[in-house]
Amino acid sequence: MEKMLKEILGKLDNLESELTEFKQQTNQRFDKIETNQTKTDQRLERIETQQSEMNSRLDRLETQQSEMNFRLDRLETQQSEMNSRLDRLETQQSEMNSRLDRIETQQSENTQLIQALLHASEVHKADIDNLTHQVAQLSQEMKAGFKELTEVSKSLLEMYGEHEAEIRTIKRRV
Repeated sequence: MEKMLKEILGKLDNLESELTEFKQQTNQRFDKIETNQTKTDQRLERIETQQSEMNSRLDRLETQQSEMNFRLDRLETQQSEMNSRLDRLETQQSEMNSRLDRIETQQSENTQLIQALLHASEVHKADIDNLTHQVAQLSQEMKAGFKELTEVSKSLLEMYGEHEAEIRTIKRRV
């Protein structure tokens, strides 16, 4: 699980760096657009200062308009590309959310499994404690039984010894 979390964190770090790179690229593009806009403004100022050359100015304006249309086309293309990239990022984010949902579900299942194992462990411990108690009780009973057998054995040996002595005494008399 920790490995999966590290993997997710690594992917999130990668996503963050990709987003930072995307932001830098976007800022660079906006800087280029501002530069192009500044250039366009400068051209328009020159056109205003060259009022005496109306025909040539109109030709230049038409040329510049064509260039601006070309630039606008490029900007629209770039905007479309940016929208595609944003769509991909949103798709990736959705996929990550799905993966996180699956991870949370798995974590919940694992938690339930661990709780069941803990319960089973507690039940087994109680059974073992009960068996330990029963073994201790049987051990005490066996010790008491062995003690009683030892006493009986001693009594029998004493009786045997007395009988042997009596038999010898009887044999001597006979």
